[in-house]
Amino acid sequence: MDNLKALYQQTTSRIKLSKAINQKAWQSYKQVYDLNENLLSENPMEWFVVHIYLALLEQVISSKQVTKMNTSVTVSLLLNISKMHCKEFITKLKYTMEQKLSSPLTEDIVNELVRNYILTAALHDKFSKVFADIFVEEPSMSHDISHDQTRPNYHQLLLEKRKQIWLLYLLAKEETSFDTSELITSFYVLICCFIPAIKSTPAFLLKSPWGSLCDNLNNDQTQVHLALMKKLCSDYKVDLGEVLGPIFQSNQWRSLMEKYEGVSFHTMTKEWANVVRPLTIDGLDFIEAAPLVIPSNATSAVGAAALPPTPIQFRLNTIQHLKNILSGFTDSPSLTLMQYFQCCGENPHGSISTRLSELKERYTSTPLCHHSPTSSHSGSTSHSGSASPQGILLHRFSLITRLYYKSLQNLLQQEEERLSRTDFSALLYIDTFHRSLILCSALVVNHAYDEQVSANEVLQHFLAVFDLQAYHMCKVIECFIKVEPDLSGASIHHLKVCEDHILDNLAWKLDSPLYDVLNFTSTGGTGSLPVLSDSPTCNVGAAQFLTPIRRTRDRAVTENGQASNSRSLTVFVTKVCRLAYHRLQLLSSALSLPSDLVSKIWTCLEHLIKVKCELLKDRHLDQAIMCCLYAICKVVNREVKFKAIVGAYETLPHQPSSSVYKKVKMSEPSTTDSIISFYNKIFMQSMKSYLLQFSPDRCPPPLSPAPRAGYSPMKSPRKIGKKIFLSPMKADEAMKLSMTPRSSQLYCFGDLEGPRQLENINNSIRQFGSPSTATKRLTFEEPDASYQRDTRDISVSTSKKIKFNS
Repeated sequence: MDNLKALYQQTTSRIKLSKAINQKAWQSYKQVYDLNENLLSENPMEWFVVHIYLALLEQVISSKQVTKMNTSVTVSLLLNISKMHCKEFITKLKYTMEQKLSSPLTEDIVNELVRNYILTAALHDKFSKVFADIFVEEPSMSHDISHDQTRPNYHQLLLEKRKQIWLLYLLAKEETSFDTSELITSFYVLICCFIPAIKSTPAFLLKSPWGSLCDNLNNDQTQVHLALMKKLCSDYKVDLGEVLGPIFQSNQWRSLMEKYEGVSFHTMTKEWANVVRPLTIDGLDFIEAAPLVIPSNATSAVGAAALPPTPIQFRLNTIQHLKNILSGFTDSPSLTLMQYFQCCGENPHGSISTRLSELKERYTSTPLCHHSPTSSHSGSTSHSGSASPQGILLHRFSLITRLYYKSLQNLLQQEEERLSRTDFSALLYIDTFHRSLILCSALVVNHAYDEQVSANEVLQHFLAVFDLQAYHMCKVIECFIKVEPDLSGASIHHLKVCEDHILDNLAWKLDSPLYDVLNFTSTGGTGSLPVLSDSPTCNVGAAQFLTPIRRTRDRAVTENGQASNSRSLTVFVTKVCRLAYHRLQLLSSALSLPSDLVSKIWTCLEHLIKVKCELLKDRHLDQAIMCCLYAICKVVNREVKFKAIVGAYETLPHQPSSSVYKKVKMSEPSTTDSIISFYNKIFMQSMKSYLLQFSPDRCPPPLSPAPRAGYSPMKSPRKIGKKIFLSPMKADEAMKLSMTPRSSQLYCFGDLEGPRQLENINNSIRQFGSPSTATKRLTFEEPDASYQRDTRDISVSTSKKIKFNS
């Protein structure tokens, strides 16, 4: 430890730190060192700078005064001192935070740091490719004025041009309100930054046809800008309308260009130094300190949080796919939809148009902001917490409207086929039904452009903007997916994730209409759910918005022997049970619990959901799952510690938040505590008598069966014609997408190793079937030499051709 202390002092001597920060960082290092001595003994200097960063960050959070922060300490400085790559810095930073149990605000700031790094790495990767497409690497010698030492250094000129474009992009991020925390908007801004650089570059330093574009327009600046923008958008599959008006022709962009027109790189660097925020990763490092920040593969920056391969092109392809499925639809109802409106007792077109106008105003005036947790501590004038300009939002609401009308038309057509009628007055005058469809459309459009913000955050934002309760929204999501079979797999997955957020917590909020439905269907004021039918539930979203159906059951659950049930509640509870059972299976598997024990836990959990649902009020479904698991294990004398449960819970694929087990609502208003306190003070008080039935010396209650598997849009065949169904491609078939045109024509039947096995199949058919019924059989032709030569290196199960003989 003395040697480490000496090395630490040597490290901090190169950084201007206060005595308090110096001591705090050392104590933090010692704390984590005691937990994992071997790990922190390796490359200790790297661990030192991580703890120095956290100590500085925690000081800023606690003081909330930027004047007290040592602005000379930057991430760049820490990386240079330790010679550590930014990826490794982030990995060690996250590990240290987990060991120290850092505050939620610290976690938010670090998560923002990671998101910005991933986005900037992806943008810089694309920037390098675009630059290489436009500018020449080695200009032709024929363009040199002379061959002496006074000849311009074109390599240096191009390097400065590269720096200027990237620096202009960084300044645009900070000095405009364009939402550059969104990947696709950032790329649009980056494209705009290329135009002044192309225009001011000699033609012989530009690849064809960039140089001629400027020369052929007689120096008409407006025409030059438009021609360059059209070319850029065409080459990189960008919608010109999304860039030209909202960004390039905006007043903000004109002001930015006037400010930096003709300004040298040196002056722009000074300007950047005044706006860059401390304790963040300096975007300029991607040019000036590239080896420490640019990942070897910029599209796989930080593990699971990384963007998909070629992230910008992936996003552009997603947007184009959305526009393709909306082709033929406009901002107005189609003739088919208008015919449905006219079949109603009173035409609902007027109310639908009024609603859309109202929501359009709310959508454009209350945009989804990408808030930066560091903004309140940094003192920066950055617009990183700002939202997209009005023009961008208007364009996106146009897509939302088109998708809404398309889904409404498809739904009514399916309902007409199902019910053999065209008057849907009862449905088309339900306000929450329309708002739910519009919200689904908004989720799809927003996800096409930006998936950096969590699904939960986006969903809650749009629920507030469209003034809709999550419980009503849940009725439509599955139906929306069914009537829009052409949605991308990523969009469908996003909608399912949003539905899970509703099922596990949003629908259980205090103001949720779920409790009104419970009161309507309650059977004596006990707060328990009614007994649900085992028959398949009606999953049609339209049906769930109609008046609840009251049914009499043989088993009396109220004083008068009748129970009321609603379609929407039945479907909702069924989905909650499926989700709860699925997560319980994952958690039990992580803890290696036997299946018979899992059945008991599920029985207890189902009892809580259907009989003790007040325990879920303003809480999270996962809290109930963890408590039931711990309780049953304790009762049957197979004790599992809460620490182990929480550890396994953090590994679940839905990426749970630590607040689920750290902040559980208690009995007192606005009071939260850990899940252990909730278990002891509330859960056990309500569930104790039921739990004791599972003790070894007593006869346990009947075990509940596992819920039936629900509709899966990712796995189920989809109807695309009257008698035509389309099944999604299996995972192992995806490899065919990467085959060459030659190899893609090769076929493999099963796992056959050669003609012998096929001959065995034919023999079996002859043995068990009459010769008169076998009208076709499989035989082989000998392959020609060229076929064998072409397929030697192709990994297929057989290299024989197959034909049918009559």
